[in-house]
Amino acid sequence: MVGSFDYKLADRPSVNNTYRLVMGTKALWKFEPADFVRFTKIRISCGDCINSIKFTYLNTQGEAIDSPTYGGNGGTNHSIILSEDEEIIEMGATIGVYDNNVVITSLFFGTNKGLIYGPYGMNEGLPLPLIKGKFIGFYGICGDDINYIAATVQPYN
Repeated sequence: MVGSFDYKLADRPSVNNTYRLVMGTKALWKFEPADFVRFTKIRISCGDCINSIKFTYLNTQGEAIDSPTYGGNGGTNHSIILSEDEEIIEMGATIGVYDNNVVITSLFFGTNKGLIYGPYGMNEGLPLPLIKGKFIGFYGICGDDINYIAATVQPYN
């Protein structure tokens, strides 16, 4: 794993619990909406690594809300569209070096329906620990690509 982050962004002003802290050419990001019901779509752009990721969630008013796009441009676009009774319950990734930067080289998601989406990107590099639970948010580091990704989860029944 690249590292563990214990940052206090929750005390900072935010829009819908979405944060972005810029560190040089990289940004620490967090997407954990307060009015979250469930994810409806995940968009991943990838080639030799994960270039960007964007989430759509359903809020408590029944509206579909898009997150910002985290990462840069490039790669092939893929969309995961989740059914009404489908939830993300696991995520796996590999990490490696691309263009002299540590990046997420592949990413996959598993659902409560037993479906696996991915792997997206090049399934090469060191595996990050598998994350399991009911996904309610994501955070990581990005620049031109996704350098690190993790998730906020609740126990899944």
